[in-house]
Amino acid sequence: MTDLRHLPTGAEIRLCAAPQRLFVPLLRRGLPGALPCVQVGERVAAGELIGRRVHASGCDVPAPLGGRIEAVMERPALRAPWRSQPCVVVDCDPSAAEQPPFPAWPDWTQRTPQALRQRLRDSGAATLQRLANMPPADVLLLDASEPLDAAPRQGTLLRQRPQQVIDGARMLARALGATRIVLLTHAPVALVADQDIAIAELPAHWPRPGRRARETAALGAAASSQRIAHCPATAAHDAWRAVAQGRHASHRLIHVDGVPGAGLYEVALGTPISHLIEHAGGYPADARALLGGGLRDGLPLPHDDLPIDHDSRALTVLGGALPAANVESPCIRCGDCADACPEALRPWRLLEAVERHDIEALVAEALDDCVHCGACTSVCPSRIDLNARLAQGHEWLDEEVHQRLLADAARERHLARQARQLRVQEEQMAAQAVRKEAASASAVLAAIARAKARRENPDAAP
Repeated sequence: MTDLRHLPTGAEIRLCAAPQRLFVPLLRRGLPGALPCVQVGERVAAGELIGRRVHASGCDVPAPLGGRIEAVMERPALRAPWRSQPCVVVDCDPSAAEQPPFPAWPDWTQRTPQALRQRLRDSGAATLQRLANMPPADVLLLDASEPLDAAPRQGTLLRQRPQQVIDGARMLARALGATRIVLLTHAPVALVADQDIAIAELPAHWPRPGRRARETAALGAAASSQRIAHCPATAAHDAWRAVAQGRHASHRLIHVDGVPGAGLYEVALGTPISHLIEHAGGYPADARALLGGGLRDGLPLPHDDLPIDHDSRALTVLGGALPAANVESPCIRCGDCADACPEALRPWRLLEAVERHDIEALVAEALDDCVHCGACTSVCPSRIDLNARLAQGHEWLDEEVHQRLLADAARERHLARQARQLRVQEEQMAAQAVRKEAASASAVLAAIARAKARRENPDAAP
């Protein structure tokens, strides 16, 4: 048993009260969307599906809270307020019962890895979907690191709900065939490591290391020869809920800063930001701006009438006097952004691709590896907000992927329909041939019977 008693308790995770309405998004970044499977006026229970994935690589969308379907409409997206996304509007009913979509598996150790993988695919969590579809791994890297400039979500979750996170990691390890679990953290911890759990501490001078740096810190030189699966603590907790409790991943942990009730909140997907801010104490008198994210990686939001979505992590309210306007200059291709990037990307090349709206160049320059840490923006001598530009490029890339997956799904349906029509046609032709053959045989037998009757009774009328 892992001893987590020496970990500091940290701030308590608080549950955000149910809003009057939820605006549950049907799209998410990097995955094909879902189509609504409910009708306006229909009553749904918490956990009941309100959107079905259009492709096997997508995720179903459950109702985070019970209530009545009020509408299916377009709403601005949190990650890109200039774009709209389809949402299912749920008029919440606090008295509505919860309907777990799956049977709980307290005996999950008796389940096969294939069964666990399928449960992870059906959980509604994009990270679990990705892990469930990856090949077997040797090591599961459980990431509970908390960079100094990031919202304290992963480490706080581990300190508040240690057993659920550790059990979720073990479930993932069993599903992936991993024989080792390595817990990665920035903060000094005192854990009694089990046979399957080791501890790796990141150096304090690495504020936000990239993927390869995390693997090297956890496994050393052996990282290059190991098949490694990365899993944040929040995903391990979602895995525990899906397997042990049979529940969808329909809530997000959101860190709210700059308000009287600052802290970490468990929030239902689709909750309006305005409701969450009000629940956390409301805006202070000197509030000047709202960021979707932390101080380093947050993007300014035009208003708070936006729903919490699957990629939401933090909200920051800025107070006091606004900083001086950031006057951008043209890119001088100095390469400082590339030197600062923890993922070894070339942000200046990505910026050029965004300005040309060149989707192929964004793919070639591995925009998907960008973690939007903001390091490139902080070192740019031309004061270009590279983080915001690359986030816009990510939106274009996600839309392109979504449209291609929709086209692939439509093509698969068309080919399946053609194959079905051909099969039906062949079956009809075969049945017609059988009937024709049977009719022909019957006619011969009838002719023979008539001839026999004439021989036996020549005087009978023909």
